Amino acid sequence: MAERRSSAHERAGFRGDITGLRSLAVVPVVAFHAGVAALPGGFVGVDVFYVISGFLITTILVRELEATGSVRLAAFWTKRLRRLAPVLAVVVVVTLCASLVVLSPVRWTVVGLDGLAALLSVSNIVFASRATDYFADGLVPSPFLHTWSLGVEEQFYLLWPVLIVGVAWVARRVGARPRRALAVAFVALIVFSFALSVVWTPVEPAWSFYLLPTRAWEFAIAGLLALVPPARITRFLRSRRVADAVAALGVGLLVVSMLTIDSGAPFPGGIAALPVLATVLVIAGGTARSDGRVARALAARPLQWIGTVSYSWYLWHWPFIVLAAVAFPTRSDAGALAVGCVAGVASLGAAALSYRFIESPVRFQPTLVASPRRTVATVGAVTVAAIIAAGGVAGGGASVVALEPYRTYAAALADVPDQSCARERGSQRGPVVCELGDVGADRTVMLVGDSHAGHWKDALAEAAERAGVRLVVRWRSSCPAIPVALLDTHGSPDEECRRFQDDTVALVGEVRPDAVVLAQSAAYGSRLLAPDGRRLDAEDDRRAAWSSALDEFLGAVEATGARPGVVVDNPRLDFDPIECVARTAPLPGPGVEADSDRSCSAERSDALRGVELLNAVSKDVVRGRGSDSTFDVTDDICDEERCYATRDGVPVFRDGNHLSEVWTTSRAGELCDWLGALLR
Repeated sequence: MAERRSSAHERAGFRGDITGLRSLAVVPVVAFHAGVAALPGGFVGVDVFYVISGFLITTILVRELEATGSVRLAAFWTKRLRRLAPVLAVVVVVTLCASLVVLSPVRWTVVGLDGLAALLSVSNIVFASRATDYFADGLVPSPFLHTWSLGVEEQFYLLWPVLIVGVAWVARRVGARPRRALAVAFVALIVFSFALSVVWTPVEPAWSFYLLPTRAWEFAIAGLLALVPPARITRFLRSRRVADAVAALGVGLLVVSMLTIDSGAPFPGGIAALPVLATVLVIAGGTARSDGRVARALAARPLQWIGTVSYSWYLWHWPFIVLAAVAFPTRSDAGALAVGCVAGVASLGAAALSYRFIESPVRFQPTLVASPRRTVATVGAVTVAAIIAAGGVAGGGASVVALEPYRTYAAALADVPDQSCARERGSQRGPVVCELGDVGADRTVMLVGDSHAGHWKDALAEAAERAGVRLVVRWRSSCPAIPVALLDTHGSPDEECRRFQDDTVALVGEVRPDAVVLAQSAAYGSRLLAPDGRRLDAEDDRRAAWSSALDEFLGAVEATGARPGVVVDNPRLDFDPIECVARTAPLPGPGVEADSDRSCSAERSDALRGVELLNAVSKDVVRGRGSDSTFDVTDDICDEERCYATRDGVPVFRDGNHLSEVWTTSRAGELCDWLGALLR
């Protein structure tokens, strides 16, 4: 009854087309997360939600401001609390409980902390600070990763009313009209935020993706539309036919953005303007003529129902999909898609239940609606209980991980290579000379490459220390040291990588080491470019480009008098190795046959498929120069049939393609012998 009365009370401001638009936002997001390849840009549904929120919240606040001369901030914020916080708390607690069952103990602490961040509306900041790749494959993602968008929206809810009240107050003080002053403020914010997004996205993609400052323009441009009186929009669009055309164009552009934008695009950046402006067009068309065909189609009952439960569905769908993928592992794309789709549909059922029994009753509960204090006390108590649960999971995880074998697995997961040095000094070219090993030694070995040089860094430092050799290290993630042109992770020519390559060759000439060890990924095939910037799709072209660049690099090294050595790139696993081995603990100890680890292994042919082409090219080039100075651990990781996540109880991999530090350092003796041979 409370829901019915409140709905009737708010009916004057109800927009069925906007409720239907929510369904066009949430369905693509769920489909994208479930693995539906036909919607590579389904994630832009989040931006649709931002535009809807910017329009509706600005409309509500400005309407109250003009009607009463002020905004009841306490009433506004507590209304948001009643709608958002209770169901979020329930989802967090249920997800934490499911994670304890499905995920391994090495994940519990991080999952608990992520749940805590979600409850405090700062998960976007947490994931940005970790440089979390929203589109990353191969690792089990946080079941709370999707709450980053709630963090952005809740921060908007906190700050936007203050901005509107502040601008209106200043406008009255100087004798200006509040709507005009707000329009000026919104335009300034749009220009600043959009420019920041465009500039910052290629430089700091994680911070740009997750934070409010680079997303604020999406809310503000919708707020600008909300400042235009509906009658003026109606006059501008003139007729229902024109309004329908505008709305239909918006829907069409939304579809185009979801079909053409993909995870490789530099997002948000400038490309986010496509789904944002498309959503603005749909809302504008519905504002002009609520009886238009598009508006009526969006108001259809199925879309209304999905749009009504869209918030709850968004909250539930990601934990369902993530945890189902772990609980029902499959190595086939078709199997993964089936699991994701079933989980996505099942989460809709959970959303319907939580909307019926949690979200709607609390939102419209008369005693809470009548008292902001009672709302804060009630919702605050529920949130605090969830916070305690999240803290308990985090603390419990820390206690369990203190025990073996989880301590080893957690250490392997946490030991991410960094750029730390035993000693640093400057260079003529500019890059820092990072020294490890026996820094006072006469002989010098230089390690160069990408993040795969990083995962060998500590092992080579230990080997160099044993051999009485100074080790100079220079590496950059996602960038081979050889002078090959390639696309960056956003699909643009990687100019930063090119500068790294040039500076690396120059630094070799300045340091003049006795030997240079090249360690880098051999999985760059799809990113290789021809000198003219053309993408190389043919296998022969990729082979030729890699061969030429490697030969050029080895020639430059030999020209300095140094002897080059190449670390053959390691196999790949298409699953999260640490999660797999930790979930099957207790795992075999030393001396146990590797066959017992078959559940955390891959077919050798599958594990080598992504690297065998360029690895073969590298070996051919090295042999062609009259040398055989390669270091290859493939047969240490794999037998004739399979490649393993652990060997003799030691985690081999940190993730699907990087080796763990605990395993690479166990190879320090072999590396010491190899360095000795290289330096003869």
